[in-house]
Amino acid sequence: MSEPITLSNHETANRTRAATATQDPNPAAKDAAERQKLIRKLVALLIVFGAVVLTLYVWSVLERHPRTDDAAARAIRSQGR
Repeated sequence: MSEPITLSNHETANRTRAATATQDPNPAAKDAAERQKLIRKLVALLIVFGAVVLTLYVWSVLERHPRTDDAAARAIRSQGR
């Protein structure tokens, strides 16, 4: 069996400093990054929503006012009987 390893106070302090150094020293920067991610997602969602609304608007205009490249377009007018 192996013997347990004991550390002196100096070695323990060095390990504690190393563990503390790996932590994010500026939590405000992390909050700002999270806020930027949220803003990017909202802008992307707004762009997609705008594209859908614009597509539906153009489709409704084209349904009400159809166009053709033919020289003449004829429509049959129904007589209400």
